[in-house]
Amino acid sequence: MTAASQLVMSVPVDASAIAHAWLKDFIELTASGNAHHFTTKLFKPGGWFRDILVFTWDTRTLHGHRKISDYLKKKPASTSITNVVLDETPELHPSPFTLLFGQGIEFSFRFETPITFAWGLAWLLPMALSGMKALSMFVIMEDLKGHKESGAETGLYGG
Repeated sequence: MTAASQLVMSVPVDASAIAHAWLKDFIELTASGNAHHFTTKLFKPGGWFRDILVFTWDTRTLHGHRKISDYLKKKPASTSITNVVLDETPELHPSPFTLLFGQGIEFSFRFETPITFAWGLAWLLPMALSGMKALSMFVIMEDLKGHKESGAETGLYGG
């Protein structure tokens, strides 16, 4: 059975409960430090992971369990994830989406590492035998702790 044939074509209505459950697994699997379990339990086999300055001082786009797992195995210990919360911003609250081959749930979440404030976006699809898994997850550094942006330009350039 291929990964595509494992898709379930209907999604339960409570997008918020699904997002909370997936984030609970995300928190537990992140804390475990096992990159292989993190990847296989949270991502579809052909899933995508995009990291912008959260785990390294670089930008990465990775496809598939092996590449995501290999990348996460090499991340520095200083990038442990804490304070994970569902983002309740109205435009980013958990909501269903539809693709040609099924429906899923999309949502935003916030978290911290020891040196950054960050946020992420996840797009989940149901898998017949294993619940909701990420088709794609995007994480980005929002701010460095102790180095907040100073604000808008003060007028030197007419701003």
